[in-house]
Amino acid sequence: MKFQKANELPIPEKEYLWQYLDLHEFLYFLLEQKLFFKRLDKLSDPNEGVPYKYLIALHGTKSPGGENWEKYREKLWNDLVPQYQKGQFVNCWYLGNRESVAMWNLYSGPSGVAIKIEANQLINHVKKKVLEVENSIYEKMLYGLVDYRNLNPFDLNEYYQNIQSYEGEETGVKKDKSYDHEREFRFWAVLPHGINKMEEPPEYFQLDISPVEEISFQIIHHPEMKPWQVKNLRKLLAIQNLETRLKVPDTEIRKICF
Repeated sequence: MKFQKANELPIPEKEYLWQYLDLHEFLYFLLEQKLFFKRLDKLSDPNEGVPYKYLIALHGTKSPGGENWEKYREKLWNDLVPQYQKGQFVNCWYLGNRESVAMWNLYSGPSGVAIKIEANQLINHVKKKVLEVENSIYEKMLYGLVDYRNLNPFDLNEYYQNIQSYEGEETGVKKDKSYDHEREFRFWAVLPHGINKMEEPPEYFQLDISPVEEISFQIIHHPEMKPWQVKNLRKLLAIQNLETRLKVPDTEIRKICF
């Protein structure tokens, strides 16, 4: 499987990638030692992974071939768009040097954790594991920062004013600006053209990254995790000789009652 950078957005050398997880997602990472990739049609934004030519047609007023626009739009949503989305799988991280209260609230409950890894170390480890994969149905894996644009609804004026900056962009690392608080970095697995037309494409993709002990990651427990839960988590990590990776969060969250 090929491994390549998806766009030209620079990845800062000294920043970290964070993944905010509930307890069961963390156990999956720890015990299965795999990265889990969601299919794009399983995400909340309906424009995820949709090529610009389709977004233009969906949000314009006429079809490229001159046929009935409403029928063409229906075909796009029911056939062509799902084909693209079902052939793309993403594993998402938050980029930053500090914890994010927004990410704690969105993706991790009081019993959850965050995994913190230096960005380039994780990229290099994933690259090594991807290049070891043989006989995969996947064509390539890309990586990079998400580029936030006005996609939902699609801004035709912005597109035509900046058309050169849109050309050649990979569809899996763009997202609507309403999500820009996520500062998202993605690994992105892609099926070759045609395979995503199969009746039952894979529901998800998993990448073996064992042994995870080779990655110098830290585990930060949720700021509201109860002391007895922290103790249990520490005991669990001791079984894997990872108890020293557990860190106290820098963020403090005060309960406010109205």
